[in-house]
Amino acid sequence: MSPPGSSGATSSIRAIRARDVPAGGVVVVVKFDVGADGYVGPISAVRSSGIAVFDEAALVAVKLSSPLPPPPVPDNRTVSVQVPIRFMPPPVPFLASPIPRSPCRLRFRR
Repeated sequence: MSPPGSSGATSSIRAIRARDVPAGGVVVVVKFDVGADGYVGPISAVRSSGIAVFDEAALVAVKLSSPLPPPPVPDNRTVSVQVPIRFMPPPVPFLASPIPRSPCRLRFRR
């Protein structure tokens, strides 16, 4: 079961194979408002990553981060923010495959 408000985006991201994600990762640019009380207002994707699951996960991440610290602006105004969120493929474990045998083998004659 997914956490409230996540709509399964996290589990869907885990289902994507690392080879399906570019080596440099994918970026979603998210725009949202932060009120004087720190609560996040309307959230939208300004620039899509091209992969719907990552776009949804970025929106959910911002939604779940509310409330944020209040913005340091006078007059208690609402501040509009654009944030790039980068999703990177998981690192390849060191020595993920067995060490290949050397093509050179010593053989002893009897």
